[in-house]
Amino acid sequence: MNDPGYLDVIDDVVAGELKAPVIEDKHGSHDVLISALAHVTMTVQGQGSVLPLAEGGWYQRVGDTYTVAPGFAAAWRAARG
Repeated sequence: MNDPGYLDVIDDVVAGELKAPVIEDKHGSHDVLISALAHVTMTVQGQGSVLPLAEGGWYQRVGDTYTVAPGFAAAWRAARG
């Protein structure tokens, strides 16, 4: 991920405290959120759509709420300090 803003977006998704529209507003657009999620998905899975959590995916969105796999959240927080 070349854009450091994407890291901040994923920080907010992993924190789980903000709904999707708030993350979009905070970071400037829906496209920034989608791009950040796509970059991480490609890194984690290689290609394709994000897998459901039950199938090993790293996140899922239900309505306006994101849920992140606990293992991914822990690894992300450790990496980000």
